[in-house]
Amino acid sequence: MIRPRSILTLLLGLLAIVLVSCSGPTETALQPPTYSASQIERIQQYVPKLREARERTTKQLSFEIENQEWQNASAFIHGPLGQTLLDMNNLARNLAPQVQGEARQVARSLFDDLVDIDQAAKERNATAAGRAYQATLDDFERFFQLIPSAAHAQPQPIGANPEKEKPQAIEIAPEAPQPAVEDVVPVAPQAQVEADTLSYG
Repeated sequence: MIRPRSILTLLLGLLAIVLVSCSGPTETALQPPTYSASQIERIQQYVPKLREARERTTKQLSFEIENQEWQNASAFIHGPLGQTLLDMNNLARNLAPQVQGEARQVARSLFDDLVDIDQAAKERNATAAGRAYQATLDDFERFFQLIPSAAHAQPQPIGANPEKEKPQAIEIAPEAPQPAVEDVVPVAPQAQVEADTLSYG
């Protein structure tokens, strides 16, 4: 007959094994992804474009929704923001494998938000458009959080010299020295009279 104490000891042993086996992958998953210099350089090609798209969204698209300029809102979605979705997908391909899937999901979510804004614009529904607009901003923020911090820095052009890139100081040429009073040659009275005669004669 198996004693209850033996059963309890066996269960505690199995529980310890399960906890140890589960703790290893969790610690590994928490480690931030690493990127090579070439990966960072490729990612940096798209970061400025996405920043500009987010800035234009916060200014232009919000203005058009607030003022219910629905045709302009739809044109902005189908125009500049259409390219933004392509840039997000291209950037996602250069991210670490463990975050590529989430990046694609966020890009897809942002696409759905823009579709909702476009539909709300067709229906002239300001409330729905405002709700989808806020979701768009949230998805922008989520996507930027997936980008490595090193890629947020502006890249230096190849072969650029920081010293040469500094703005040059403006040099103002000194004024020509005025002649001293004692250096002026006095005009003889007779010569001055002749000069006056030639001028007015």
